[in-house]
Amino acid sequence: MQVKTLHTTFNLPLHSSEIRNWRGAFVEMAGRQYDLFHNHLSDKEYQYRYPLVQYRTDKQQASILVFNQAIQSFQKILAESDWTLNWKRNPFSLTITQLNSEEHELSMSPHMLPYQVNNWLALKQDNYLIWQKCKNMTERSQLLERVLVGHLLGFATQMGWKLPERLEVNLLYLHQIKQINYRGNPVLAFDISFEANIELPNKIGLGKGLSLGYGVLNYGKKAF
Repeated sequence: MQVKTLHTTFNLPLHSSEIRNWRGAFVEMAGRQYDLFHNHLSDKEYQYRYPLVQYRTDKQQASILVFNQAIQSFQKILAESDWTLNWKRNPFSLTITQLNSEEHELSMSPHMLPYQVNNWLALKQDNYLIWQKCKNMTERSQLLERVLVGHLLGFATQMGWKLPERLEVNLLYLHQIKQINYRGNPVLAFDISFEANIELPNKIGLGKGLSLGYGVLNYGKKAF
């Protein structure tokens, strides 16, 4: 199963706390007819799906990662727009500073591959209640492992790929747990390292808030 990605970085200086504003400014420039870029069917109705457009900050610059069919829409937006954002009540002219296009073959691996995820918003409300009731960190690690399996399977499903064999996942390190403010609510964010018997595209998002730069996956083990 082929997954295409296009990661574009722009000249707009951006702190992680401003990613939501970055998304809003880009959607305003693009036009709301491109629902892949905001996932809203209307002002009150949200479409729940794996976001094919993920807004990021890359080396403190605004960036966007787009997948598969969203790439064509993204290229059309750039072709038709004058690249001028309304940013902090002032016009800002975008230019591209880096462009990275890749094709990745989703496949099972004969051996376990190492990954790390930063600011992973793993727990929905039901799982957070289970987390609170866990007796020790062993039980909490097992919970996170089960949640991670679900997130990886969800990604594969949204990409249109049915795994041909059992997905194996081992949580290796729980580097950090921190409480952050997400949509006005306090939630837990995790920095983890894990291994799995699956080949994954670099920089994909996992968990909640992935369209806003949370839960970014990277290859290999990393000390946080």
